[in-house]
Amino acid sequence: MAHICSYLAQRAACSPDKTLTVCLEHKSSTQVVSLEVAALSKALREAHGIGLGDRIGLIAKGTDAFLKAFLAITACGAVAVPINLRWSVPETEAALKSVAASLVFVDADLLSIFLSVLSSYRCIVIGSGAHAEQPRKGDIVRQSTDWSCMQDLTREHMGAHLQLQAPADSAALICFTSGTSGPPKGVIISHTALHCQAMAKLHAVGYREDDMYLHCAPLFHVGGLSSMIAMLAAGATQVFQPAFDAANMLSLIKQHSITSFISVPAMVVSLCEAASQVSLLRAQEPRQSMRARAAYPCVRVILLGGGELPGRLKVPLRMLFPGAQIVTAYGMTEACSSMTFGPLDMPSCRAASGEQPQHESSAAAAVPAGAEPAAAQAAGGSLPGGLSRSYRRSGPGSGRGMWGVGSGAVPVGWPPPGIDMCIAPAQSEGSSASSKAGEILTRGPHVMLGYWADPEATRVARLPGGWLRTGDLGQVDQSGCLWLLGRIKDVVRSGSESVNAAAVERMLLQRGMRRFREWLQQLWWASHMSDWESRSALC
Repeated sequence: MAHICSYLAQRAACSPDKTLTVCLEHKSSTQVVSLEVAALSKALREAHGIGLGDRIGLIAKGTDAFLKAFLAITACGAVAVPINLRWSVPETEAALKSVAASLVFVDADLLSIFLSVLSSYRCIVIGSGAHAEQPRKGDIVRQSTDWSCMQDLTREHMGAHLQLQAPADSAALICFTSGTSGPPKGVIISHTALHCQAMAKLHAVGYREDDMYLHCAPLFHVGGLSSMIAMLAAGATQVFQPAFDAANMLSLIKQHSITSFISVPAMVVSLCEAASQVSLLRAQEPRQSMRARAAYPCVRVILLGGGELPGRLKVPLRMLFPGAQIVTAYGMTEACSSMTFGPLDMPSCRAASGEQPQHESSAAAAVPAGAEPAAAQAAGGSLPGGLSRSYRRSGPGSGRGMWGVGSGAVPVGWPPPGIDMCIAPAQSEGSSASSKAGEILTRGPHVMLGYWADPEATRVARLPGGWLRTGDLGQVDQSGCLWLLGRIKDVVRSGSESVNAAAVERMLLQRGMRRFREWLQQLWWASHMSDWESRSALC
């Protein structure tokens, strides 16, 4: 397995003059980025005494400076700790304190927000691209903290060779979870895990060296950060935007002929709304005319994560990017991002109940050529608790029979090579022995090393044999496709049966919220009338 900085060294040797980054109109070649990363890494070691295992905070927007700082941190053997920019100041302070950060990189335009927190840390101030205003020492009142400028440190140590100080199986990153199951936890991710995830994305999504990739997902989350590493491995050009803005994103796509990006449903909504404002999607025009007017045929592939894309957005998304292959992914921070991949037009929930799948041919055609995920059968070792449902993928169209998948399930695709997955039989009270639903487990080099400073949470999440508990409820059909039912903690008991709340919510949405509201009103009136009649009888 490769140290993630080895991708940069390899690309600098093979294609030194190729543009690697674009940020605020400033372009940097692979060779220049490699020299800057080597210089900054040397500065961290010699000027700041940073060594193997030290944790370094990153309070930075999604710019080329983030990439350079991240690579420099990991090159000298330290561990990068990206901070969620949506957190409050107390949350940021708690995160930095929890990891005992030795140093903090911070964007110049974020200093005023976090100055009270950073007063007790050594800081390196970074700009946002070449045209950003350079921070001046007199602008900031420092208390007992040393600080320096990233550009100055890089300039002073130029000429250094890139030296990789950490083994591939050591920690590269502490990435905080999104907090869906409680307070955010620091997840320790290794170089090996990032390498595994990069190879998975190259294989399943089909990223290439000639791609122009646009960053629109936050780099403080594992999805955006792992995609940054995947594009570095592919040797593609990466275009950065400091913050997501739908109108600006559409402009960048057109300006740079962007071929790939990742997104989530909320971003898709914003993109479609921004496009409609510039008359790209006029509802009154014929379908063919709308397709012909789409201004972004350059986009080749879109990776969707962050939950199921509502059906009403699929047509507008395809019309906005008519040449794009759309791939969906299911993952989690503890698994270094994506564990399964599949085409957007996978069989609907009706297909899971035994009906004929809709758009069957398009589902098969949407898989990237040469990128069909291979077998994911567990290799060696027994499964926890005698599990035996490690599964093999035979691909869309190879086995259309769906067994026992509930109508509220969502298909999330197949695992790529190197990622094992299995279903742990349901252990809940009253569950049927023949039920094929259970907790989704995964195993492989992509799995986290553990939770930072939380051995008990690590023990609960990691099972014997290297299996990681996802906390999600799922099933597998005969083609090996994984179907997501919801979170295990959302399963409730009703009439001696186990009912998944997420599945109920999806069914209600499918049948229309208007009918749901009418039903609630009827229920309210029925309950109140019954109560009034009871009181009347007592009187």
